[in-house]
Amino acid sequence: MSLHVAVAIVAFRNPEDVRQCLAALAASTYADFEVVICENGGPAAFAELTADLPATLPSGQKVRAVLAPGNIGYAGGVNVCLAESPGADAWWVLNPDTEPRPDAMAEHVARLAKGDCEAVGNVVHLPDGTVEDLYPRLRQVIEEDRVPAWNRVRYEMLRRLGYFVTESSEHFSEYT
Repeated sequence: MSLHVAVAIVAFRNPEDVRQCLAALAASTYADFEVVICENGGPAAFAELTADLPATLPSGQKVRAVLAPGNIGYAGGVNVCLAESPGADAWWVLNPDTEPRPDAMAEHVARLAKGDCEAVGNVVHLPDGTVEDLYPRLRQVIEEDRVPAWNRVRYEMLRRLGYFVTESSEHFSEYT
């Protein structure tokens, strides 16, 4: 089963991160995808991003950038990407500093193709290849009353629900 995947990347004045993400995607063993980038950082950031953005990756996958109508936040940027790719069978939302392994998309599509789930997720590996459980450290911050004022929403969600959301407090507040 082949699914057409739209890769959604929300940028905010970080064109170098986006370029590195695109380089990693260009090595993908899965070929049926397109890339949509929503730039949230304004017209100057959009111009910098698109100055040398390729129209396609080396294997022919389309790449396009869209200028958000202002800083609409991460969730808003994702929604712009989804609206720009209505023909996709699946969407893979990546942070611009993500560098997925070549087989990552193929593994996700294979898992979705089994038909017993509606979504798949990733495991983040540190540069040395290890996976670290950060929950003990996060809980220690709460216990020691060291929660930064700018990150209260995330820590409150951890305290109440047991999960630390990956969105910043500012972005996560869009959902609460």
